[in-house]
Amino acid sequence: MKLVFLRHGQSEANARGWMGGALESPLTELGRLQAEHARGELPTFDVAWSSDLSRAMETATIVLAGTLPLHTTPLLRERDMGHWATRPRKSLARQKHRLLSWTDAPDSAESQLHVARRSVAFLATLPVADTLIVAHGGVIRVVTGLLDDVPRDRIGELRVGNCEVLVRHVVAGQLQTLLESL
Repeated sequence: MKLVFLRHGQSEANARGWMGGALESPLTELGRLQAEHARGELPTFDVAWSSDLSRAMETATIVLAGTLPLHTTPLLRERDMGHWATRPRKSLARQKHRLLSWTDAPDSAESQLHVARRSVAFLATLPVADTLIVAHGGVIRVVTGLLDDVPRDRIGELRVGNCEVLVRHVVAGQLQTLLESL
């Protein structure tokens, strides 16, 4: 099956340089324009899923333009940043290693490993169909990094731009096997 990953358009948190994480942060006008542009860049798909955070749902709604129903789930939410949420990214530069680490996390936050476990577990339940996944940089980074066999200690360094499209082809059982390895 084909998984078409699309990161949401620019959010207020992205534009202002603060850690949004699992908090609500609406799309900016640029984010809406990015989503409109992405509509023409997407390959075909049969089913659409999105994080239940508004920036992802709005991006998906713009991209779908009423062509397919949109399914949402909290399992595709961005990484919970705990006490780091709403802090300026620049103020966290000295602790960047904790953000990039596979298993470490800021106090009361999720690690990348935790994000991988919940998002891969969800994806492993999907029926075989070409599927659009509108989510967040952290979710897309860990899932595609694992599918691409990137060393886990390097996955945090991967970057996914706003409204960037990443396509991965997955064979039967691959996501379940990946989940069992986490």
